[in-house]
Amino acid sequence: AYDLFRAMGPTRYAPEFRYCALTLDGAWLGVYHLTERPKIDDDRVAVSEDPNGGSFVVKQDHSEYFHESPLANGGWTIVSPALPTAAQLAGIDRALGAWETTALGDPASLGAHIDLDAFADLVLLEEFMKNNDAFYLSLHLWKDTGGVIQISPWDLDLTLGQPSYNDNENPNSWILYRPPLVTTLAQTDGWDTRMASRWGALRAGPFAESAVFARIDAYQATMGAALDANFQTWPIDSIQFGSGYLYPVTTYAEEDERVRAWIHARLQWMDGEVARWSAGP
Repeated sequence: AYDLFRAMGPTRYAPEFRYCALTLDGAWLGVYHLTERPKIDDDRVAVSEDPNGGSFVVKQDHSEYFHESPLANGGWTIVSPALPTAAQLAGIDRALGAWETTALGDPASLGAHIDLDAFADLVLLEEFMKNNDAFYLSLHLWKDTGGVIQISPWDLDLTLGQPSYNDNENPNSWILYRPPLVTTLAQTDGWDTRMASRWGALRAGPFAESAVFARIDAYQATMGAALDANFQTWPIDSIQFGSGYLYPVTTYAEEDERVRAWIHARLQWMDGEVARWSAGP
């Protein structure tokens, strides 16, 4: 998902990651996914520091936040700057509040506060993955001085047919949780046309089924023999599948086959639904 989001364009930020093998005190402990955390940095969210809060990174949180949001669950907690001053806090609060007020009062003017193309890309990514936590937890917003609010994905573990609740196993339905953060976007001029056009472009590029499967193939090639060794260290029949809310598998090959079948079905279903947007009312 992170790679796909970055592939959508040069201004799309998502965390970089590496697959790695962990050895601790001489013991080989399997394959892990090492991921950077979003923050202001030349190699991550490359925005300038602003003493007045004009640039920032914030993360959606359901319990601990400095700015409660009327658009989504919980609110926004500050990631960068790490130790914000009173002036920075006030500036960040103003930027978020202006976006939220416009979304609830004059959504046709949202483009003055957020990058509509970036938000469209994020919605399409989350829908393709069918992220159970999409729009509910962990989204990151970021902004540069003088710019509009951007958005980045985070926390995509419950995806691609997992878990069994919220209809997530079904590739033929939209994500159930649709807060004002999403619904107000649909009230901007030409949103259906924007989404349909963008989906068509993505399906001819990084979202082509062959391209998505090629990414999976590349990850598996990177892990190589370590993948088999991982399941010798952590036998798949010892995995706890959560009393049924994660579908059980007996082999990695079974999981791989199931994910690819789900992706195929998901892409086909979304193609049909998006075609209706293109057709109009």
